[in-house]
Amino acid sequence: MRCFAMLISMLFLLNSSASDMFFPGTENPTCILNWFLLYVTKHPDLQAKIHRQLDDVIGNKRRLPEISDKPNLPYLEAFIAEVQRIVSETPLAVPHSTTRDTSLAGFFIPRDMTVFINLWAIHHDPDRWEDPSCFRPERFLDERGRFHSEGFIPFSLGKRSCPGKAFGSKAVFIYAARLLYRFKFECPPGEVLPGAEDSENGIVLDSKPFTICARERINANLLTTE
Repeated sequence: MRCFAMLISMLFLLNSSASDMFFPGTENPTCILNWFLLYVTKHPDLQAKIHRQLDDVIGNKRRLPEISDKPNLPYLEAFIAEVQRIVSETPLAVPHSTTRDTSLAGFFIPRDMTVFINLWAIHHDPDRWEDPSCFRPERFLDERGRFHSEGFIPFSLGKRSCPGKAFGSKAVFIYAARLLYRFKFECPPGEVLPGAEDSENGIVLDSKPFTICARERINANLLTTE
């Protein structure tokens, strides 16, 4: 009976660990991609910059963008980062708990205290981000046009940061790159796109439903697949 109870406990822990890995790695990328499509549609001039960089890097190679292209697509990476910063789709991250009495900045925090990290406040701190309410991907590019992410923590940080970070980041990049390579996104006549403040509250902050048009840039028949 004891062995059976231990087995059930181990299965529960494995299930919890799997949920911690796969839920953030699938739910968050979907949410981020919704916001990404909204912002590229709202900013056609910035979308055109991404298109130019994709065309410069991929050109007429008859293939879709790959994760290996990421170092050569810094503006796309900066655009995604700015979407995550300004939206902060997980504004309070996930709750953590202290395992012992501790202190931070002079404040006593007892053991077993639930702790939240206010990512939204960090990403909108005017002392760190100039004009934080302004959508400006260039803030993530240095003077040589290379991507940098100092002060940017969309997946929290430390040993207890989001375990799905690597998968989620790669998924968002590859989907965003391939969508923008294939299509140009436009707002239909008469359609009003929601703003960042028009979010739907839940485990993550998702955008309100919106309608956009996807116009083909690269014919799928011209691409080779392996």
